[in-house]
Amino acid sequence: MTRFRLSRPKHDLHSPWSIELFANDAERGEVDRVLRPGKPPSIVGQTSDGRSIEIPQLIWNRWEVGTGALTGVTSEVVLGADALTGPVNKQFVTMQLSPTPFAMQEKGLLFRRYTGEISAEPDMEVKGPPLYWESSRGRITIALHYTYEDARVGESRSLVQIPVSTLTIVLETPGTSVNPREIMESLDGEIDDPLQLISYLSRCQVRCRAIRVLSHIGDKDRPDIHEMIVLRAGVFRAGEASRDRPLANPHRMAPDGLNTLVGAFKQSPYREVLRSTMIHLVTTFDSPYVELWLVGAFTALETITNGIGAIDKTDLILEEGKFEKLRRHVKDAIRGHATTEAISDPQVKSIFRKLLELNRPPIVPRVMELIERYNVEWKDLWPAVSLEQGLKAAFQLRNGLIHTGHVESGGRARIAAQRIHILVERLVFQILAGDQKWFDPTSFAQIHDIRALEWYLDNPTST
Repeated sequence: MTRFRLSRPKHDLHSPWSIELFANDAERGEVDRVLRPGKPPSIVGQTSDGRSIEIPQLIWNRWEVGTGALTGVTSEVVLGADALTGPVNKQFVTMQLSPTPFAMQEKGLLFRRYTGEISAEPDMEVKGPPLYWESSRGRITIALHYTYEDARVGESRSLVQIPVSTLTIVLETPGTSVNPREIMESLDGEIDDPLQLISYLSRCQVRCRAIRVLSHIGDKDRPDIHEMIVLRAGVFRAGEASRDRPLANPHRMAPDGLNTLVGAFKQSPYREVLRSTMIHLVTTFDSPYVELWLVGAFTALETITNGIGAIDKTDLILEEGKFEKLRRHVKDAIRGHATTEAISDPQVKSIFRKLLELNRPPIVPRVMELIERYNVEWKDLWPAVSLEQGLKAAFQLRNGLIHTGHVESGGRARIAAQRIHILVERLVFQILAGDQKWFDPTSFAQIHDIRALEWYLDNPTST
């Protein structure tokens, strides 16, 4: 390739990188041979300043053999992933995230001085320490950092602050590595579970959009600097966005609060169940489509109930061997009754297929057992009825949507979705042994809206 160009809208978390590449006459035949539908190629080369560049996967849209022009998109670009040649004394790893309220501001308003230096006034520094958790490579902190850009409006020139949620870890010898790619891949995998937890606490997806590994090589007093950068684009899918109503408030948490939750999450025997439940909760929270929110909330509830039941071995009424004997007796009785009542063979076979469901306990008692076991608050959700009555009424709405494809009352469906969603959020929080003081003051404000809407639906003629 003689040249290429990467471009994308700045600070847009939905857009991928757009790529334009140009091949000279001698290379066009080889490029044409490599490009095949359904097999995205990778690209390795050098930038104009001599740094290595990799595009792991190019989704190409158009290739013109005559002009040598190739256009496409990619979601990841890697710069400077070369192995280092000298001893590495220290490495700074920063990982830029999509917005989250859990990245607290470390400093107040920053100023540009007449020398060009950007700094904070001493009395404006934020005293509270950032949240953190302990990883296998050391302490990872999460805080709000800034990038700075010049902006011009007419004749006026200003410095623009761009807030960026950032994870930071500092590696000292012997924890450093001459292979920055290995560090990047290791930490990228290690932050996966904590980021899902932070997404749940933030009520919005939090994803990594850039990783920088800055290595100090050689002399400690005057080291050489090497930088590896992984840039990601399109980390948000269509419809995803940051939200301003988090479940927990980082300013209310103890300094080690996030570390406590991360540790409980990683060590929980229900880790995979909790992870799947969190995904459903975050994906459908406050959806504008009531049907999607209703299905998502109940999927989260059934995921955590059935998942914990499978791990605890409480998801079946009888042991499989005992139930198989019972099932054979029931099938014999059905066959005899079918012969007497002239029930057709296809109908009998359909009944046989449903027999396995007899060994599954009903879900409402199992949900109630979890709520009681983990002491989950529910009375503010159903103040006028018992938990059993509230759950049964909610499941009736859910079953009506699943089996008929519609709901008779969109208002009641939204009420059920909100109640179940809050109930599952609280259940997950209790399983992780979170402190209820950490909840954001507005996290359950919609309960008042639920009560008002329900009263209106129950009293349609009142003014």
